[in-house]
Parts: sequence; C-alpha cells; structure tokens
Amino acid sequence: MIAAHMGSFHSTQHLMMIPIGPATGTIPLIEGTNLFKAIASFAILVYRVIHRAYSNPTLALLDMNWLQNFPFSHLLQA
Repeated sequence: MIAAHMGSFHSTQHLMMIPIGPATGTIPLIEGTNLFKAIASFAILVYRVIHRAYSNPTLALLDMNWLQNFPFSHLLQA
C-alpha cells in the first residue's frame, strides 16, 4: 500500500482507509485538519490512479468513471 512508502510519516500519523473506486479500492485518509485531509487524500488518489493506468489501463478507466461522481465535499466536512 501507499502507506508503506511514506516511511516515518506513516509512523507519526494514524491512517483510516476510505473506499475510492472499484479498481483502486481504498486509500488512506490522513488525520489532521480538514483541508490537509482533502489535499493529502486527493494527492494519494491521483498517484494511485496514475500508477494503475500504467499497470492496467482498463481498471484505471473504471476508476476515472467512478471519480466523476466522487463526493469530494465530504472530505472537507468534520
């Protein structure tokens, strides 16, 4: 998972997994301020989708279709 690549950052933050899409699965939602959560989660999401595009373009397309309806506003709520 991505959290394994975060090194020491992972050890200082608690991660909660949130569902993203049928292909990407879940990504870590990083605890902190709401804006930080939204930016960090989105950055990880973009990384996962791009990485998926190289390994399996068909699954990446499924994720991109799912993301069109992603409720980003819930990341900014308490």
